[in-house]
Amino acid sequence: MGSASFVHVFRPPVVFKAITICEACPDCGKRTRMMGFFQEWFGWHSTCLRCGREWDDGCWLPLPFKRGARAGNIRDAKRRWRLTIATGKISDPPRKRRKKRVA
Repeated sequence: MGSASFVHVFRPPVVFKAITICEACPDCGKRTRMMGFFQEWFGWHSTCLRCGREWDDGCWLPLPFKRGARAGNIRDAKRRWRLTIATGKISDPPRKRRKKRVA
């Protein structure tokens, strides 16, 4: 009776995060900004900042049946943007080093 079982859900850290301007959201059909987070095995998780629809690696995610679900998705995406530090360790493009000027 003294043993406790725990469930550990592994979610890799965010590698890249980006805000892009989309000409037409597939859901609301309007010009909007999309906020996206890329994770190693899961791909891009994107949220439309106009209508609140979410996509996980290109597929629509179902909306929960509750009042204010879309506004909550927008709020959660903005909060996650502020709190997430992108590691940029995987497929990070090499940067050119500037040559130091010798005077």
